[in-house]
Amino acid sequence: LGSLPEPAAELLRYAAVLGRQFDWHVAAAALRCPPDDAIVRLRLASGAQLIEGDNGGFRFRHALTVDAVQALLLPEEHQAICASLSETLENLHPDLEGEICQLAANLAEGAGNHSRAAELWLEAARRALREGSLVSAEVLALRAQGQSPVDAVRVLLSTWVLAGQPLLALEAGHRILSSVAGPGLQTEVRFELIDAMIDAGRWDDAENYLEAVRGSAGTSGSYKARQAIGEAEVALAHDDRPSALAFARTALANASDAGLSEEKCRALWLIGRVERGRDTGAASAAFEEAYRYASLHGLAVHRARALLELGTIDMFETLATGRLEEARRDALASGALSTVAMIDLQLAATFSCRGEAALTLAAAERCEEVSRRFGLSSLPMSLALQGVAYGFSGNRTEMVDWAGAARETGGDRDTVEMITLGNGIALVVLTGEERLQFERAQDRAVTQRPRAALDRAMELLRGAGGGAHPFPGRWALLRTVANDGGADARAECRALDFDTAMSRATLWMADAVAAGREGGDAGTIFAEADAALGRFEAGFLRSLATLLVAPCAYRDGWGDPPAWLRVALSNFDQLELANFAGQCRSALRAMGEPVPRRARPEAASVPGPLAAQGVTSRELEVMAHLVAGRSNRQIAETLYLSVRTVEKHVERLLMKTGCTRSDLGDLAARTGVQPAE
Repeated sequence: LGSLPEPAAELLRYAAVLGRQFDWHVAAAALRCPPDDAIVRLRLASGAQLIEGDNGGFRFRHALTVDAVQALLLPEEHQAICASLSETLENLHPDLEGEICQLAANLAEGAGNHSRAAELWLEAARRALREGSLVSAEVLALRAQGQSPVDAVRVLLSTWVLAGQPLLALEAGHRILSSVAGPGLQTEVRFELIDAMIDAGRWDDAENYLEAVRGSAGTSGSYKARQAIGEAEVALAHDDRPSALAFARTALANASDAGLSEEKCRALWLIGRVERGRDTGAASAAFEEAYRYASLHGLAVHRARALLELGTIDMFETLATGRLEEARRDALASGALSTVAMIDLQLAATFSCRGEAALTLAAAERCEEVSRRFGLSSLPMSLALQGVAYGFSGNRTEMVDWAGAARETGGDRDTVEMITLGNGIALVVLTGEERLQFERAQDRAVTQRPRAALDRAMELLRGAGGGAHPFPGRWALLRTVANDGGADARAECRALDFDTAMSRATLWMADAVAAGREGGDAGTIFAEADAALGRFEAGFLRSLATLLVAPCAYRDGWGDPPAWLRVALSNFDQLELANFAGQCRSALRAMGEPVPRRARPEAASVPGPLAAQGVTSRELEVMAHLVAGRSNRQIAETLYLSVRTVEKHVERLLMKTGCTRSDLGDLAARTGVQPAE
């Protein structure tokens, strides 16, 4: 820097105050340096390897260079340069577009103009809030707090509500309400606090703030839409779905008339949430519209929330997680932490229905951490789902402990109890030491304990006035398997206003059992139910239903129960659910069927079609070598077996599949078996 002529060094001093990447036009204008002269000075600085070209502009070659140049400035010199640059920047960019607003705030602060800096930081914070950049909005508003406390806290309140930090929002709201804020601002703050209390699951507090808002006599479209949204949320929390739907539609109409983007999205979410247990088509249409609207208006947080809701539809219809995972990425990028927690909760619920214990625990633990940190209403269910995961893994002690922890929170009592009973206790009891039996006299005794759990879950469901859960069909199936009130249970499930596709498909399995018992066309009903359950990813729901149906079909003489059980066994082994796999083996043994040995940990899982034919994991290994063109002797040497043992494996493989040795290649291609390397 010392080797440069003073005019070039002076330009660099101004540039360094602007930052590593700088607008040389601003620096030159602040010095009243003509552009041609500025280019000459910049060329000298580039020759000294202090700066370099960057996308049509310039930047310092290293951040340390900026620090070094600024360190040479006296405090008074730095302040004077900031003042000159601040005035020039606002003259050249009166709209302070993009990141220029933050740069202008920093320059005003450096010039000692603290009130102007606070104004600019607040403006930058509001812009970040509108764009859904919640972390930036929080940081910028905090910087303005010293000079503009009420205005800054107002921005922080909105930021924390949108980010899902209700405890911080509550503190900020009380600070404003205790100030000299006028009636209009107080009403706005109460609306924000209603949203915060909804996130926290503090419904009594939400209703108290709603009551205060009702008395404020607001008539604007925004007022009407926001009040209706609050009323709908509270009604939905109390399972008053007709009122929730009416309020949500009122909110949508008011928001649409007033051109309110955020309120329109929220009203559409509410409509979708009310409808999704009764009409997934209507729910999906509402969420799709919210997604399109949020995308069109650049509402990043609302777009992530719409994706969350669409992912929830996927959970009910197929147990797919693609849109939930996309929503999680978007919500994390925006800093919308309550949305992240809710997405993790839905992922945990999805993985639990898929029988994937490790993934369920990981997602539920993430949700628990954020819920505890920010006081979110998702905490009870995050604990309950961890209990469910331990339950279907066969760990009864952990299940009971986590279920107890969920109940102790005091939140979502009925839902926690329903999930714990219907998806946890019923399954862990069903696959514990008890084994499915085939004699009529024993059916009721063996299924009594899981039925008791599901009976209680259904009792809670009736009291709640409906809700979308996976267990009603399972309850009807167990009642039908036990031949104890099965017809009434099936009729009740069929009449539910709110139900899920997975529950309905399981109900059809119960219809198949009833038809088989009465000499009807059980096979056709079973095939339709099996196809419907086959749409759900990971195969757990399908395998569980066929495990329950197989003993009845075997006893009543219809279908192919051994084949079903082999497919279920292969799937349970793949999911590492030893308790369910043990039930399959026990059922096969009771039918007098050969029982596949437990696969070695390193063995590949047997594809469903081959498992249905009784192919074992060792026979699958032999098959992979056969289709690779190896002889029996080569296979024996590779697998460290005798040639005679390999010959027996080949013989059984050909017998089970009905293939010749030359046909195995086609069979492998159809079932996804890859040739051994």
